[in-house]
Amino acid sequence: MFIDVLRAGGVVLLLYVGVDGLRFGRRDLPFRLIRYSFFLYLLYVGHYTLGAIRLGPPVSLWEVWNARTQLVPFQFLEYTRHLYRVHGMDVRVLQSVRLSFYNLLLLMPLGFYLPVLFGKRGLVSVALAGFLLSLGIETAQLVLSAGGWIRPRTFNVDDLILNTAGAVLGWVMYRLLADRRMKRLLERWKGECQEDE
Repeated sequence: MFIDVLRAGGVVLLLYVGVDGLRFGRRDLPFRLIRYSFFLYLLYVGHYTLGAIRLGPPVSLWEVWNARTQLVPFQFLEYTRHLYRVHGMDVRVLQSVRLSFYNLLLLMPLGFYLPVLFGKRGLVSVALAGFLLSLGIETAQLVLSAGGWIRPRTFNVDDLILNTAGAVLGWVMYRLLADRRMKRLLERWKGECQEDE
């Protein structure tokens, strides 16, 4: 039996949105919509990093640890370079670059959400939050793989580096592109919500 993280979480999110809507109506609606999108984003992160959770017998922890940990920083660069030297520019090289790019993109939205929802405007706060979320994801992948609850996944230090860099890059983009515009937009939405009350 499998439990899809996205579907199960989506049901919970819909219930939350419904109760929240009944409770608060249109009050602070723009901020609540951003919060709902943040929860939806977290569900997608869980879906793409964990997938479906299987309720079944555990596998050997030694087997999982032995085969599924990569603790050498920037190994992905050496691996991609090796693939290129051996195979030239083929699908294996493109797959390696694509996976690295996806790891960079995964937590990029966090760099936007933290300042908007939680007022975490500092680079260190965003980098630390990105690192801790990524560490939680990698640890969950290892533990749930060991328990046989998800398909085998790796604990990869390169994912920590790329995910954290993605969160920081998202924060930089937020600061460069959206900070002034977002403040004006949120102030306008807040004003409209107060007029409606």
